[in-house]
Amino acid sequence: MLAALLALAPAAGGAARAQAPGAASDALLPYLAQSACLDARGAPVPGRLPFEPGCARRRPLSQGEPLPYRRHDWPAAEAARRLPHGYQASDAVLGTLLGRPAILHTLDFGDGPRRFGVFDAGRGDGGQALILRGGAAAAAMTEDAGGGVQWFASPRCRTDRGALPDGWLLAAAPLREAWTERVVRLSIVRRPDECPAAFGVSYTRWRRMPRLPVPWREAASGATGVFLADAVVSEHYGGEAITTADHLERFFLARDLGMVRWERWENRALSRLPDRDRMARVIAESGRCPPIEASDPPGRGWMLVDCRTWTNFVRAAPGALLAAMAWPAPELR
Repeated sequence: MLAALLALAPAAGGAARAQAPGAASDALLPYLAQSACLDARGAPVPGRLPFEPGCARRRPLSQGEPLPYRRHDWPAAEAARRLPHGYQASDAVLGTLLGRPAILHTLDFGDGPRRFGVFDAGRGDGGQALILRGGAAAAAMTEDAGGGVQWFASPRCRTDRGALPDGWLLAAAPLREAWTERVVRLSIVRRPDECPAAFGVSYTRWRRMPRLPVPWREAASGATGVFLADAVVSEHYGGEAITTADHLERFFLARDLGMVRWERWENRALSRLPDRDRMARVIAESGRCPPIEASDPPGRGWMLVDCRTWTNFVRAAPGALLAAMAWPAPELR
């Protein structure tokens, strides 16, 4: 599902700032959207990152406004000089989905013919639109080159036809440091009002890690470091239990930055991925996913086959804020 999306932007001009989904005090929102550091007048400080000194005041960024920084993925070590900005940028901003509040995680490729900051339709650019409902965060819609626009329906569609699909569950409040577990039922559909006859089963769990050391990179110089993040780690399994799942997708959500890392793991005993060994070798040798706590197999026989880490920061210069990719398409906002 999301693996195809990740293996592979706000509207331009003076758009009004989107409202935060639900109450401003929602426990999950700070982990889903990236924030700007504010000066004494309340204006974003170009280039300043939320974990750096001098960021006592902050607010989440919104669809349509220029960005003080952008979050890019780490390039492979052998390509770092040639591609200092990596292969993909991912902004995490407040916006709308079908006129309702959402958090938009854009996936914006810039590796050659594809351009950062421009939606290259049909060539891999896209994202995932998250919704907050009843204290839970879920991806209601995704778009990528392989699957196009996809929605994630649950059995609730049988009783609540007017609502957005429940989506791919990431986490729910209250957040705890111990794992919270849930078995969810989902199906991919092509329209938000579609209600399928059958649903797949997925074991899902999440936990809060209040002091997670996160590696980061300065895109301009290649310098690296580590910052401490208040983070949520979420895992979504391709089966009803860890032992019977064929794969796992893991998400790292850092407060004031949004999703900073994604991992795909395969259960060697049950995997249906034919080139998993080659993929595991390539990702291990690339340097694209530096070591991080909680990036470990959930059991024996599990192997990491793909990963992105969006902590390769591109800073805006004073007076020259950065443009984000306009996504999703206007008819879906």
